Amino acid sequence: MYKKIFLTAITLLLLQCKGNNKLVIIEVPRSLASLPVLALDHQQFGDKKIVVRFFSDHLAALSGMAAGQTDFVLTGPQLGISFAGRNPDVVHLATPVWGDTSVITRLDIDNITGLEGKKITLPFENSPVDMQMRRIFKHYKMNGVKIDYMPFNKAIELMEEEKTDAVCLPEPVATKLVREGKFKRLALLADEWEKATGQKAAPELSLFSRRSFLEKNPDAVIDIIKALKRNTGNSAKLAEKHHKDFGIESDILREAAGNIIFLLPGRNETIRLHNRHLDLTAGKQAPDSFYYKYE
Repeated sequence: MYKKIFLTAITLLLLQCKGNNKLVIIEVPRSLASLPVLALDHQQFGDKKIVVRFFSDHLAALSGMAAGQTDFVLTGPQLGISFAGRNPDVVHLATPVWGDTSVITRLDIDNITGLEGKKITLPFENSPVDMQMRRIFKHYKMNGVKIDYMPFNKAIELMEEEKTDAVCLPEPVATKLVREGKFKRLALLADEWEKATGQKAAPELSLFSRRSFLEKNPDAVIDIIKALKRNTGNSAKLAEKHHKDFGIESDILREAAGNIIFLLPGRNETIRLHNRHLDLTAGKQAPDSFYYKYE
């Protein structure tokens, strides 16, 4: 009873702070790739206090942010671009993650071409990973790979039951399974993407907000960008600090963080890299004005 009253009081306090525009709420997926943003939690920028919390539904998180319930969402860039097409106040602020996926297999093979004639399970059709893998298979002239779609936790179960031969997994799940000796890391998707396209960096997670919020809080925006730049260069230390958020040993998280491309390019370079990636994956480009000009 007392615990319930206490939690209610805390919730009301947070809402009161939010109403006074002192609290900046950022929502992120429970993924190791969220580290640079997760590390902003409880930081103070001027009169703004940052609170970072996890979400489970990307579209619901974007909808809440667009409605003003939160201020930032870290999610897939293509999903953000699509959502902004229906919500013109939503803009891109930064992309701090440019690779977070490994190809994991149960087979005794040494490279991607060993999947010819085999079955791979990907998150969902037309997802960024799906488009990348199709491009990679085309590069190797592999026409016999069967592709199925399923959330990665279900895909792992299929591989354990030997009903699929390979899956694409994010960190730290990929490293944890390899460390446990269950499966083999066939390749980092970023390495294969570079072989297929000449470009290693592929936008994985981007930070979105409302233009109206950013324009009212220019100093906080600059502080957040500076902090993100520091954090993208300090992933191993951050992984150790936040290991309790993922319930995984810190040494596994440090190794997993080393398999993620953390990078925070400037606005113009971000636009160039995004557009190049969208060209390669037949995606729809956003106008330059969609990328918020904070510099």
